[in-house]
Amino acid sequence: MMSGKKILLPLKNKYILIILTVLVTISVFTGYYITLGMDEKDHIFNSIDYLPVTELEKVCKYDLNKNGTCEKIILKDGVLKIYSGSLLLWSSEPENWWVDFFFPGDSDNDRVPELNMVVWKKGNFGPVKPFWVKEDNNSIKCHLFVFRLQKYELYPVWMSSNLPHPIYKAELNDITGNGKNELIITAGSYNNPGKKETMVWKWDEWGFTQVQNSNI
Repeated sequence: MMSGKKILLPLKNKYILIILTVLVTISVFTGYYITLGMDEKDHIFNSIDYLPVTELEKVCKYDLNKNGTCEKIILKDGVLKIYSGSLLLWSSEPENWWVDFFFPGDSDNDRVPELNMVVWKKGNFGPVKPFWVKEDNNSIKCHLFVFRLQKYELYPVWMSSNLPHPIYKAELNDITGNGKNELIITAGSYNNPGKKETMVWKWDEWGFTQVQNSNI
């Protein structure tokens, strides 16, 4: 039977216990800062604080080239692939892009469907940049890419530079009833992952522009 007396540590053991506690605390915070100091690509691509949680695999069947047969679009582990039957028509660049999600539909209101992708990549531009740009911004940011499948070839229609707000969700819908689709997005913040707001964009001759609800 225990006596109920308190166990008193010798003074030397108390110092040892305090030193061990300090060392453990330092190791925890050091590991935290090492994590924050990772390569920017690894940090953003693997951080659910920056990217919304997505399914491991998303499969969609859609007739992108209007030939009467649906293509199969598969998104898995940030890589998007398009199949016609068992034939691979196109694949995104896993070494350069992380495709977060996609949504097919007529985004530019020309009655031809497009494949719209939300992509995370490094830099504003691809291998070719405008002549007036001397140096690209190599940070990893969110982009919106619009592609079109013509016969069996995928061509870019519009590829945004770094977006000011990352896109968490997006859908095409004619919310004004004028026969033209608007792009309704849920946008976030690069600096505040908990911040979200709804925005409405519309296709304006060459690319999307943000509009106020009263000016749609």
